[in-house]
Amino acid sequence: MIQIFGCPERILTDRGGAFESALMGELCQLYGCQKSRTTAYHPQGNGACERFNQTLLKLLSSISETDQAQWHSKLPALLQAYNNTVHSTTGLTPHYVVFGRHARLPMDWTLGLRPTTQSQTLQGWAHQHNKTLSQVYQLVKEQSQKRQGRDATRYNRRATSVPLLPGERVLLRNFRRRAKGKLAPRWLPEPFVVVRQLRDGHPVYVVKPEGKEAPTRTLHRNNIRPCPLTVEHDAGGEVGRDPVTAPQDLIPPTLWLPGIVTGTIMHPTPQMQDVPAGPPVSSGALGQENEPEQTVVRHSR
Repeated sequence: MIQIFGCPERILTDRGGAFESALMGELCQLYGCQKSRTTAYHPQGNGACERFNQTLLKLLSSISETDQAQWHSKLPALLQAYNNTVHSTTGLTPHYVVFGRHARLPMDWTLGLRPTTQSQTLQGWAHQHNKTLSQVYQLVKEQSQKRQGRDATRYNRRATSVPLLPGERVLLRNFRRRAKGKLAPRWLPEPFVVVRQLRDGHPVYVVKPEGKEAPTRTLHRNNIRPCPLTVEHDAGGEVGRDPVTAPQDLIPPTLWLPGIVTGTIMHPTPQMQDVPAGPPVSSGALGQENEPEQTVVRHSR
């Protein structure tokens, strides 16, 4: 890569062992490259690379079973096909974006297609080529920004920004949940404490285990959730039961339980007092005089 395109200013990788090795560090120091890495278990930090890997895997899956053992020998042909395919975001082929001209493919020779050339001086060709590349770069920039804006809008519809403060108690996502089955807890039981935000405006935080000396971890906000205080300790140090009688002590379970589930009970209902029973009334004596008194409320206009 360096022999073809030169030394990059910055290299962004995941936390794979090959990229975190001492050899990689020496190469970056030798060629003057700044080494950056994504946060753990967050491939969205290098989305363009991950998306290309997904496309490349689909291309490799199209190889016949007899050639899958030698899949690395098919990479040049697959990459040529990808580089000469119109990209959905830019509307151009990667080859045209890099070189400013369309590649001449074997299919063009088979179909008898000839490139349209114009006789011009070397200086005129260089000027025209530079103009073409400038227009291509501007178009790619605009199209990429539009696509990123649409993706961000779609993502933010179901995402809520809740920043974390230093010293806040949090839980970390259980990344080994798949190995333990679907019923494994989604979050680790051991609490952590936020040390700092890695950079203002970026949802990346440095955390450390609570109550013990251990190395810090850098994680994306999607893999962190606020942790409520335990029952034994709160901000004041102690937590006790409210001396006020709980609703379930006043109301039978058949009444208060559905209300708590649905959120309809706000305050305990006072107990009903027993009313002394009066003398029995015979069925023959029931009449208008024994009917309950009705109260009529008149509203003045």
